[in-house]
Amino acid sequence: IGEVLRLEPGHAGARVEKANVLYLADRLLEARDEAARLLADTSLAPTPLLLNLLGNAEYGLGNWQTSADAYLRAVAMQPEAAPFLRNAGRALESGGRGAEALELYLRAARAFFREEAYGELSLVLPRLLALDPSNAEARGLEAKMLYHEGRTDEALERLTALAAEGSGDSAVHYLLGLALAER
Repeated sequence: IGEVLRLEPGHAGARVEKANVLYLADRLLEARDEAARLLADTSLAPTPLLLNLLGNAEYGLGNWQTSADAYLRAVAMQPEAAPFLRNAGRALESGGRGAEALELYLRAARAFFREEAYGELSLVLPRLLALDPSNAEARGLEAKMLYHEGRTDEALERLTALAAEGSGDSAVHYLLGLALAER
């Protein structure tokens, strides 16, 4: 990267990659500064990935609000990008803004579920349920994830509870019926 930048200092791809490598090397101050320089450069269009990188560096430095701002700008550019939603939620939660984080975590969970990214979903759900243990949508997503992962007994327990509470989610009732039929 250094050689490319020596030969062509304005090479946008190499500049972005330099910021990324600095972040991966845990050189957070340098990564943050490089990402900020790139975002300030009017010859380059800001990208959600670069904003996410800036957010990651700021988060690593403990700058919750600044990281949330960067992540939220990335979300504004790609509203359905689950990783950006999750990261923004995490930064807001760390900064003591749990109610705002909850909504972003919910959006991220929905997107991870749609993408069948159950590993990622399993990391978001505990944060959601920590902020709002009674959240029926989060509990429903958890039950659906468990069912799709083949963890039928765990799913059945949660689906039964949701149905007993009068869940309006038809998928909860459908999966409950499937799980009971499998038994």
